[in-house]
Amino acid sequence: MPEMVTCLSLEENGTLPDELIDVMKDDDWVPLKGKSAFVLKWPRATENDPAVLKEVTDRLLRVKLALKGIGMQHRFSTMEVGNEDRIKMKVCLVGDKAVGKSSLIRRYVLDQFDDEYLKTMGSKVSKKTLVLEHPRDGREIRVDMTVWDIMGNKGLADLLMSSYIHGAQGILAVCDVTRKSTLEGLEGWIGDGLKVTGNVPTHVLVNKADQHDDFDFSRDDVMGAINAGSNVTFTSARTGDNVEAAFHDLAMSILATYEEKDIVEKITA
Repeated sequence: MPEMVTCLSLEENGTLPDELIDVMKDDDWVPLKGKSAFVLKWPRATENDPAVLKEVTDRLLRVKLALKGIGMQHRFSTMEVGNEDRIKMKVCLVGDKAVGKSSLIRRYVLDQFDDEYLKTMGSKVSKKTLVLEHPRDGREIRVDMTVWDIMGNKGLADLLMSSYIHGAQGILAVCDVTRKSTLEGLEGWIGDGLKVTGNVPTHVLVNKADQHDDFDFSRDDVMGAINAGSNVTFTSARTGDNVEAAFHDLAMSILATYEEKDIVEKITA
């Protein structure tokens, strides 16, 4: 169902007084990240309830008069928008061979596990559609995620990396908890990926976590081997433990980095 949204666009580099920001916060205005703009979503009852309509109009008038009082150039735009936005995400998995990248994707996309290891030739693309709640304003976001799997032979992967990972908004770096060497190589995989993508969200998946008796390293070892700011999740493609959560967490991290420019342009056009 469509809803009414008002966008307030300020003059370039405009800075609001703290007292006005406080008023707008109380009135449920949401600042748009990276933009001199705010969005106010109208209550769904507005259209059929004159009292609610007056309340929203009063909110707009208060802010308009305050901006006029401080002499700040601004523009209000109100339009009807759907309550669901749709975006595309490209996610790439990197890591040594046989760490379980293909199995993780299969578990996530199809909820299946194949015990027989199949070598991944080149790269393979899978698709998954999910619905997320926007971390800033609670909007429903429908995500069309493409998940790219590259073979783990580092020499050949170097040749494919640029074209494979170009345009990715997030990276899942996968290692095998039963082989410490796969952890030791992870920093190189991440570094090579970020050279192409720039600074995108990167989460580390420590796979085969169901094989408790065969652990070759600990969480502390992981944190010592990679950037401490990275998100680390122990997963099992075999049992499905934490697999969906890992992909979901990366998607939410990506969503949080999105500039709100699309909705700003749509509303203020």
